[in-house]
Amino acid sequence: HLFYQTLIGAWPFGGPDDAPPEGFVARIQEYMVKAAREAKLNTSWIDPDPTYAEELRQFVAETIGGPDIRPFLDDFLPFQRRVARVAVVHSLAQTLLKLVSPGIADIYQGCELWDFNLVDPDNRRPVDYEHRARLLDQIHGELSSGRPRVEVARRLFAQPEDGAIKLYLIWTVLNHRRADQPLYMQGTYRPLDVLGDLRGNIVPVLRRRDGRTTIAVAPRLVAGLMGDDASRPPLGRDAWGETQLVLPDLASAPRWRNLLTDQAVEVKAAADQRVLDIAEVFQDLPVALLVEEATIAEN
Repeated sequence: HLFYQTLIGAWPFGGPDDAPPEGFVARIQEYMVKAAREAKLNTSWIDPDPTYAEELRQFVAETIGGPDIRPFLDDFLPFQRRVARVAVVHSLAQTLLKLVSPGIADIYQGCELWDFNLVDPDNRRPVDYEHRARLLDQIHGELSSGRPRVEVARRLFAQPEDGAIKLYLIWTVLNHRRADQPLYMQGTYRPLDVLGDLRGNIVPVLRRRDGRTTIAVAPRLVAGLMGDDASRPPLGRDAWGETQLVLPDLASAPRWRNLLTDQAVEVKAAADQRVLDIAEVFQDLPVALLVEEATIAEN
C-alpha cells in the first residue's frame, strides 16, 4: 500500500500520460528501500538484506518503468488526477490556515509551489528559486498593469499545474501579515460558527486586535463536492448551497472584502445573527481572507 500511496502523492502535476517523468523511477526505488529499512520487517539499516532491497527496486522498475506500463497507467492516472484536483483545494486551505495562525509562518524550502519531493535526501535537492521569482514577477506584473485581482486569481486557480496559485496565496497573505503585524502576532485567534448542512466542511478562523478583524475561511473534505472525477471546483451556490458563516457581534461592517480576489461580500441577516453566504465567499476561489470594508477605508 505504501508504494501505491507514494505514487499518488509524488506523481507530478501535468506529468506524461505514457511514462513516468525522468528520474522518477530511481527516486521511488530509493525511497521504497529506505522505507523498508526503517520499517524493520524484512530489512533494516543495522541488518540490511541486499537481496530484498534489489527485489524491491526491481518491483518498482517493472511496475512503473517497464515496457508494458500502459495497462497500469490506464488504471492509475484517472484516480491520481482526481486525487490531485482535490489536493489542490486542500493544499490551498492548509496553506491559508498556516499563514494566519499564531507564530511564524514557516514554509519549507521549495514549498512555495506544489512539492512532490519525498523525505530526505529527496527533499534536499536544489530549489529553483529563479523560477519562483519569475512566476511572482508575472503575477505582480498582471496586477500592476491594472488587470483586476479577481481575474488573476481565477486564471491561476483554473490552471493550477505550475503551482502559481499557491505562490499567489502565500504572497498575498504574507503582505497582509507584514502590513498589520500586531494583528497576527498578538491578536485574538478563535473559530467561528457555521450554519447549514455543510457546516462541517468549513474552517473559519478569526484574528482580531484593536478593533481590526480578519477572517480566514478554508474548506475541508471537498471531494464529495467536486463530482465523481473531481472536475467541478467547489465554488458558488451549486457547491455550498445555503451554508453561512456567522459573524461575531464585534464585527459590524455591512460588507467584507476578500483580499485574494478583491471582491466584496454583503452581510445578511439570519434570525438574530449576521452572516456571510459561503457561496459568495467562495465564488471565485475556494479560500478567502476577509477584512471589513471599514478597515480598508481607514488604512
